Amino acid sequence: MNEQKFLNIIDYVYKYSDYSFSEKPFNDADNTVLAEIVYLHFENSKKPFKKMGFDEFLNCYFNSLRLDEYNKETFWNKMHLYLALACISSKRYSSIMVEDFAYKFDEEDEIQFACVLFKLEDNSLLFSFRGTDSSLLGWKEDFNMIYMDETSGQKESRRYLKEKLKEYKGYKFRTCGHSKGGNLAVFSCLDLDIEELNNLINIYSNDGPGLHKRIYNSISYKVLEKKIIHIVPSSSIIGMLLHHFPIAYSVAYDEKNVDFIHCHDAYSWQIEEDHFLLKDRNALSYYLEVSLLELAESLSYEDRKIFVDRFFKTIDKLGFMDANSILSDFTTFLRKISIEGLREARKDKKFANIVRTTISIFRKNWKIYVYHNKRDKVLKK
Repeated sequence: MNEQKFLNIIDYVYKYSDYSFSEKPFNDADNTVLAEIVYLHFENSKKPFKKMGFDEFLNCYFNSLRLDEYNKETFWNKMHLYLALACISSKRYSSIMVEDFAYKFDEEDEIQFACVLFKLEDNSLLFSFRGTDSSLLGWKEDFNMIYMDETSGQKESRRYLKEKLKEYKGYKFRTCGHSKGGNLAVFSCLDLDIEELNNLINIYSNDGPGLHKRIYNSISYKVLEKKIIHIVPSSSIIGMLLHHFPIAYSVAYDEKNVDFIHCHDAYSWQIEEDHFLLKDRNALSYYLEVSLLELAESLSYEDRKIFVDRFFKTIDKLGFMDANSILSDFTTFLRKISIEGLREARKDKKFANIVRTTISIFRKNWKIYVYHNKRDKVLKK
């Protein structure tokens, strides 16, 4: 029997290339396409930005891309290029206008921010926030969410959205993003007034991390919650961090070619016809969700900051230059960071207590993994 082959988001773009948005309305897969495309480094384009069609916008990027730069790109970044090529040849996506592109990268302020403002065929807007790039600064800003109520990127997302909504007063709009971009898609909407809230169609978080307890419990967040569509892979880790948004559904990913660490990559998410293939979250995802939230709640803000600062100093000490050098051999990274972490714990009592708390929580919650793992095995029979 031939095994069924499912689509990914690039296949989806090609398959529905000839369908306009009036023929096949904007859906969850379209959201993920436009959340991923903003990872392309449009800031490197030689032409100053002006309003233009989506296909022209992508062509401007390709015209500025040098062959030596392409050869240096990781497999994941090359997938963004293949997605862009699919979009350029698509009637469906050629109807989209690019109204604005915002970019900010500052090591001193620890901010890595980018957003593309799209206008769809029905004249509604889509703010697509870029997630974490491969720079360690981008990763550091993500980890800052563990102990900071608001990161520089979150503040910028809120400021940018409010500024553009004044310019496009009365327009219906959506926000979306993948990873950190999903978090920004939610955070940017926290200060909407009544009129803006009524114009908000929905918020897409594609495996984005959650919020701090104070913000999660605020009225500003609660009025948004019913408009959030939080999509996660079945082995989600990133989308389970902190106080995460209610899960709309979990999707199957290409488990034959992708491990649980890399299922965060939306190109591995499987599509059947024009919708994501659903699959229940697995035991590991539940275990990490409970353990990581308990850890965050158990440590003081000061301890969380110590943990994050020590973690990135250790990464620098070990010679890892960016996320690509970490993820290309994640097992080696874990081994080295663990050895160095234990070495540091012997020198610093405060850090040693943080390490002990971490080990204790993960050990205590192992029963959650065991329970869900048994359940998964029963369901497979």
